[in-house]
Amino acid sequence: MPDRPGRPKRVVRVCWERLAESPVRRSFNSRLRESFDHVPGEAGDIESEWTMFRASIVEAADRCCGRKVVGACRGGNARTRWWTPAVRDAVKLKKESYRALLACGTPEAADRVAGLSLRDRVRSSAIREELGVESLLLRVERSQMGWLGHLVRMPPGRLPGEVFRACPSGRRPPGRPRTRWRDYVSRLAWERLGIPPDELEEVAGEREVWASLLRLLPPRPDPG
Repeated sequence: MPDRPGRPKRVVRVCWERLAESPVRRSFNSRLRESFDHVPGEAGDIESEWTMFRASIVEAADRCCGRKVVGACRGGNARTRWWTPAVRDAVKLKKESYRALLACGTPEAADRVAGLSLRDRVRSSAIREELGVESLLLRVERSQMGWLGHLVRMPPGRLPGEVFRACPSGRRPPGRPRTRWRDYVSRLAWERLGIPPDELEEVAGEREVWASLLRLLPPRPDPG
């Protein structure tokens, strides 16, 4: 049966790289000298002499360095030439990303699970309601406000909490003042939960109350 194109045969080769090891190199030199002593002085022509010398070198290296299999995996299944560790990791990452896409509740993932396309003209909210998955925006907002509660309850001395409460001094660069994450998440809590910024840390400091508010957080209405 002919070999399939692109798949190399199972090849056994000498481990020449082991000659870099001192014990292996000494044994190789010793065997090589013994082999050269048995080579006849006159072989007729230079090609014949080189053939005998090359055979002696390979034989000495085979005995001292050993062999290894290349071009196929250990189980004997042929491996394509392009199937390198980098390609294997990329394929694994693609599979994991696809599973994460189906699990994250995005409109694209919901469409794939429901077997729908843009031609079906079904609203994303209807698909999510039918499949029982939440929108990606709702999940992100819950995660951000959950991290806010974690920062507020963090004991003094922890670096994330210190950074969250820090008020850097000094001159700002020219231009519009940059929005801090603290200002953004405070505005988010005001818009979505109705909690004023001056009461935010007090409410977020109560773990059970904050967790209940996030569980009851409704999705944003679809535009239009």
